Amino acid sequence: MAPFGEDFSIREIKPNIRRSRVPPGQKLSLVEHMPYLYVKLCSVSSNLLPDVSYIQVRVGDYQGQTRPFDMSNPMLKSQIFAFNKEHRQSSRTVEILVKDMMDLTTGQFSIFIAHVPTRRPGDSPLAPKAYSLEDENGVTNGKGEVMVSAWMGNQGDEAFLEAWNSDAASVSIDHMHFTRAHMYTKPRLWYLRVKVMEAQDLVPVNDKRPQEFFVRATLGGVKLKTQISASETMNPKWSEELIFVAAEPFQESLILTVEQPLTLEENNNTALVVHKDHDPALVLGFCEIPLKEIDKILQPQFVSEKWVNLERWFDAKIELAGEEKLTLTSKICVSAYLDGTYHVFDEPAKLSSDLTATSPKLKPGAVGVLEVGILKAERLAPMKKRNGIETADAFCLAKYGGRWHKTRTVVGNLAPKWNEQYQWEVYEPSTVLTVGVFDNCELSAADDLPSWENSVMGKVRIRLSTLERNQIYAYAYPLVRSCAGPKGVIMKKMGELHLFVRFTCYNNLDLLLRYTEPPLPTSSYYRPICGDDQIDTLRSTQAVGLLRSWFRGSYPPLAEEVVEYMLDAHKTPVSSRQCLRANFKRVHESLSCFLRLWSWFDDIRQWNTWESYIALFLLLYVTFHPVVALSYLFQYLAFICLKNYRKRPRHPAPCLDAKLYSIEEDETASVTRYDDDAQSIAGKLGDLADQLERVHCLFSWRDPTATFLFMVLCVIAAAVLLYTPFRLLFFAAGFYLMRPPRFRPRRPSMPQNILCRLPTKEDRMI
Repeated sequence: MAPFGEDFSIREIKPNIRRSRVPPGQKLSLVEHMPYLYVKLCSVSSNLLPDVSYIQVRVGDYQGQTRPFDMSNPMLKSQIFAFNKEHRQSSRTVEILVKDMMDLTTGQFSIFIAHVPTRRPGDSPLAPKAYSLEDENGVTNGKGEVMVSAWMGNQGDEAFLEAWNSDAASVSIDHMHFTRAHMYTKPRLWYLRVKVMEAQDLVPVNDKRPQEFFVRATLGGVKLKTQISASETMNPKWSEELIFVAAEPFQESLILTVEQPLTLEENNNTALVVHKDHDPALVLGFCEIPLKEIDKILQPQFVSEKWVNLERWFDAKIELAGEEKLTLTSKICVSAYLDGTYHVFDEPAKLSSDLTATSPKLKPGAVGVLEVGILKAERLAPMKKRNGIETADAFCLAKYGGRWHKTRTVVGNLAPKWNEQYQWEVYEPSTVLTVGVFDNCELSAADDLPSWENSVMGKVRIRLSTLERNQIYAYAYPLVRSCAGPKGVIMKKMGELHLFVRFTCYNNLDLLLRYTEPPLPTSSYYRPICGDDQIDTLRSTQAVGLLRSWFRGSYPPLAEEVVEYMLDAHKTPVSSRQCLRANFKRVHESLSCFLRLWSWFDDIRQWNTWESYIALFLLLYVTFHPVVALSYLFQYLAFICLKNYRKRPRHPAPCLDAKLYSIEEDETASVTRYDDDAQSIAGKLGDLADQLERVHCLFSWRDPTATFLFMVLCVIAAAVLLYTPFRLLFFAAGFYLMRPPRFRPRRPSMPQNILCRLPTKEDRMI
């Protein structure tokens, strides 16, 4: 539910940008230019080095200082300071003060801001100038010189990313790295397919116990095992496949162990028991296969099995004593390979930002480029207290494809301005851009942030297929955070995020052809690796964990909670009954068009409109010419699309539909026993609502490319039905539907490919 009076709709903004003169791909073309004063300290004279501790740069009330000089290597490294024009206030000079070990001023000098030249991105570096130190009265004291260069620029300057920024003036220079903008690249994920066939010549621990065996496969912290094979001999067979998710650069190893379930007597013999996840078993042998030695499959092909020798598993104490591992005569037949012919999902399939295969050979060509300008945020909710004042240290994280862009952190501001621009190549238009806003918790350890939810402000999702090509969208999107309440989910508005978005298409014909092809790689249809439920399990249990570890190892690291929130791997407070009610409302809204159609037909029957005469004429015409009925039907569908073109949506789809979540009865424990049934029914209703909403989108121009393609296909079908004999069409359609299975392609048909790309209201659900 939503608090009374909250507005979760998007609104158009008009920033100071010339949209008509913005060429695609130009740097800073979708954001406002922010003037900055850059001061670069290059070097100091040699006679001044022994007396210098650090150098301070001051403009108005804002000041920054260099790192303390290291006496073992007292050389000044070039350091750059960037002062925002809004922070310069009425100051006319830049003051540079040289401090000694006692924090006393050894010398100083000033630079008039009016005399500072202007430098544009791409120009040659500005040559530094030597300034002599002066005393407090402005008289040269002869203690030395400092080489300084100063210029006026904007956030597109090459020095901006590494400069000390006045937007984070309260942050120490040691933590300044946590406030800078960074780009993170996600590792390439592969499916590791391990087919366990059989084993030979196993050595039993006890001949009297039942000969039951299973294989446990371990990769990192993930452990999978086969079914138990009951064999009368020591040559068990499984013929079972285990699937892992592996990430480059493949620094781990795959460990296969052949084990026997324990009996009560053997459970007390600790020398033979290996405890794994509270599942003790007897290990008869193991083998270790480094991932770097496993073959990569870049194209669909057959992979043969291999026999691998097993080694004896020793107790940890024996291994530490220096005993070597003994090779057994036991062998295991396995087929392990890294399959790159599929797409490995690390985010929900319907909200994915990338659908290409892992193998670069199967990657299609780009159809366009996506440009995003992150302008600013307004009316942010305070996330912490600093010096008794409620504030926030906000930054944005934009995710699309394999690149994640993090903006700089604006410290202590509830209306931060970033004005940063990013772009990605687009390979599939039915993908989703995600921009999240977070509070930077790394800057102050004294801030009281008891849980990760306190760092989340909200996120914005934009589906690219709903955007018109080469059109600039400037809108303010609501930032909504959901949490559990006494009567269900509560949606709290945390502020607004202002974005510029543009999707530029390289070739319109290539884009239309891409809609007729399946969105996923071909192997997903000809050789499905597993079901949808197992793919979602692999995503939540393995892929998300790999990305958490990967981004945690970056510097500065991304918090695990931030990664989970961007990948929609966090727990949602929405119950099954609320999802059921939301999906029921979606179905009801989708079927309302049929109610309007029946009302319109009833008006015709009552002869209340002039359309009754047209309907009577069409009835008589079709009665005497029944062959043209289907042709006229497709012509009418094309006419509806053409009629709705003037009423097409001119703005992106809303990120959240608060009407789907209304205040209902309390979620008490007495109804928890119905949660499983409600979840099952909610899933079926959601699938039905998806199909009905996609059909409605065909006529509403919510996806301009799909509607245009559907209208063209209707015109072609109408022409074919009008000029082709009906018997021939009936024979061709019947033969096509009844053709043998060997002649039926496994990949989806063109209508299915178009329909599955259409947006639904599931994007607007929590």
